[in-house]
Amino acid sequence: MQKNGVIRLRKYRYVLIVLMAILLALMFHVSPYDNMDFVRHSRVMDLIRDSHISLKNFLLNADSINKNETSSDTWGFNILEYFFATTFKNNYVFVWFLTAVNYSALAYIAYDYKKGYKLEEVLFAIGLCFGYLPFVHVVSGLRTGNAICLVTLSIYLLYFKKRYLISIFLSIIAIMIHSIVIIPIFVAVVVYFIPNKKIIFVFGGAFLFLNVVIKILSNFSLGFITRIITKYNRYTGENQFKGYKFSFYGALVFCLIYLFFYMCFDYFKYNSKKYNNNFKFLRLNKYNKEIKEKFFLFIASYSVVIICNYNGYEFVHRLSYLIGAFSPIITSYFYEPKKELEEQAVAFVTRMALMLLIFAMCALNIFHYKRFFL
Repeated sequence: MQKNGVIRLRKYRYVLIVLMAILLALMFHVSPYDNMDFVRHSRVMDLIRDSHISLKNFLLNADSINKNETSSDTWGFNILEYFFATTFKNNYVFVWFLTAVNYSALAYIAYDYKKGYKLEEVLFAIGLCFGYLPFVHVVSGLRTGNAICLVTLSIYLLYFKKRYLISIFLSIIAIMIHSIVIIPIFVAVVVYFIPNKKIIFVFGGAFLFLNVVIKILSNFSLGFITRIITKYNRYTGENQFKGYKFSFYGALVFCLIYLFFYMCFDYFKYNSKKYNNNFKFLRLNKYNKEIKEKFFLFIASYSVVIICNYNGYEFVHRLSYLIGAFSPIITSYFYEPKKELEEQAVAFVTRMALMLLIFAMCALNIFHYKRFFL
């Protein structure tokens, strides 16, 4: 009886997190002149409502209506946008709904992955999520934030639950919301089926030459692939958004720190008996070391992919959303107990460096975006 009460209390805590996110979303506001994605979404929703355009015509003319040549591929988002425009007069309802969906996905991952977190881990995870999955982009960008949260849940179900059909379904929906999630999906699937640590260097070499491949493919008309290339060129070309570069540098620094930690404790030491014995000390975690090893290899590979796209400020920033979305698991990784004194020292210094980085990222996000919530 007492156990059921504890489980219910844990569930209520995560429900409270989702409700707090919705409450913050209720505070979000923009003016018609703000350079925010939601302003553009709001104009499209007003146009749908005023013109009485049919769903079919809206989907067929999404490119011209959104003034975005790749909007016709985002069927999932376009249908949702049309539904909320024709059902509700208040465009912010769309924001509140997607905020609830996004943070419900993240709350489920945090709830399911581990039975309990220390207070320091909780604060670390909240900071990591806020710093790398900025709340303002969740409630304004809508498409990228929602797509990343859905694909985060999809990858989690693939690695930790082996729910293949649900994972595929969520991935398809996420791609139909924003095509940038093809990158984490591709990396996750490759690592899942080829969990060889050398895959890190394969991804590094492949993505370093990605620009060359893109230039070659740009000479051909390949339908959906061509539109993905168009999106990639927009996020890495001369016209990419470069207003706030702190998110770009913050993502690169985090990925370098993660790779350092991974190389110290996983890549070189995972096969040693001494290091494997550390897993005997893991508490409150129901997943075995093989599943975790594969997942942390995925994060390492994904970090390499982000670093190799250093020429795209906006591209790196959007890809780094996944770091914030997986913050509960990544936090647990940095707080895994270490048996040897030198390992404890390295882990402690790494956490201190990350705390400083996370504090800077959160402070800069608040500084730049607080006016949209006050």
